[in-house]
Amino acid sequence: MQTSRVHPTVQASVALLLLALLCTSLAYPRYFHLIASVGPTRTTTVTYLLPLFGTLWGALFLREPVTRGMMLDLTLILSSVLLVNDVPIKRIFTRRAHGSASALP
Repeated sequence: MQTSRVHPTVQASVALLLLALLCTSLAYPRYFHLIASVGPTRTTTVTYLLPLFGTLWGALFLREPVTRGMMLDLTLILSSVLLVNDVPIKRIFTRRAHGSASALP
């Protein structure tokens, strides 16, 4: 049995190289700065937001349905991120009631 070999195109290889170099070179200094300024626990809460943005992009660009269960899950995730970061929930609703443009401190 003969196997065929497929090689990536030059365009795909350059795109992969640019993504790896640029994203890494831009993201890691910011990540380490964030760890130094707010601490590792608060920094890692960013990873909990991935399902939120995945659901958002799926709904916007792929027209995937958003169910009640998904909304409940996203609410729990967002609530946990707010709690870990010591954002008082009462302050969020108070600022909105007073007409402030920013909901978060």
